[in-house]
Amino acid sequence: MLLNFRNWMTQSHFLIGAGLLRVCFGIIIIYNYLIHYRQREFLWGDDGEVNESKQNSQMIY
Repeated sequence: MLLNFRNWMTQSHFLIGAGLLRVCFGIIIIYNYLIHYRQREFLWGDDGEVNESKQNSQMIY
């Protein structure tokens, strides 16, 4: 039974779909990096929104 399931899941159409999904996720991640590139100083700068003092005060653990 497991061998039949393995053979069914390794057919080429499943591998093509997984590859296309991986490419789509990569495009989405690159798009997010590009739209936030201009805001990097605002977010990650010395006085940015994401810094150690703010992160330590908002930790719940």
